[in-house]
Amino acid sequence: MSLMKSYWNECFPSICGGEVVGEFEKNHDPLGHDYCWRCGVNMAIEGVTEYGCAYCKNETLVWDGAYRLSNYNAPVRNWVINLKYKKVWGWSQYLGDHLGRHIMTHPRFSSNDKTIVCPVPLFVLRRWRRGFNQAEEIAKKLSLSMGVDYLSVLKRTKRTKQQALIKTDLERKKNVRNAFKARYCDLTGYHVYLVDDVKRSGATMTECAKILRNMGASKIYATLVSITNTKNHKLQSK
Repeated sequence: MSLMKSYWNECFPSICGGEVVGEFEKNHDPLGHDYCWRCGVNMAIEGVTEYGCAYCKNETLVWDGAYRLSNYNAPVRNWVINLKYKKVWGWSQYLGDHLGRHIMTHPRFSSNDKTIVCPVPLFVLRRWRRGFNQAEEIAKKLSLSMGVDYLSVLKRTKRTKQQALIKTDLERKKNVRNAFKARYCDLTGYHVYLVDDVKRSGATMTECAKILRNMGASKIYATLVSITNTKNHKLQSK
């Protein structure tokens, strides 16, 4: 048994267990050949060009690229839910570390001496009720894995509905419009890895990335544990 599998069997024997973790790592592509580097949707490498994939190449995106660990399917979906709603803290450490190692080996990995990891913030009341921000916990471990600074430069100023409970992309955009503000710092020349657990329509990432761009960030990367694929699955890698 590998050291990683032994560790997860010891820590979480009643949840997914080290066997599932080991199986995920065995099948996971660390080079990012199973998704579009620009928008993050599942896509075989043959379907991605230097301009993105068929879904995003004609679309204006605020960020410069996307890194994601997985599609929002089991087992990653279960791990995110266990972290988010059952407070199984260990998953933030595993997911943040594994995502960081995934990014560092990605062929489009980009960094400079002014690079930070920044989480998507929660509204203060929701954070108080939950007791933590899962994106923040993942981002902290991610920054350690990548060897770059963690800096929370955004704040959520408006209470919004949970994006997962909203059905359409248009409604999601309206829901998070003007919901974030900057914490008054200069990011001129910085590369920013903007971290969240799940991307659905991309509305939250877009709003946050706009603010980071206005703060001077030269490169912004949507950095995600998982994304929900709402596109045509016939054109996507499985």
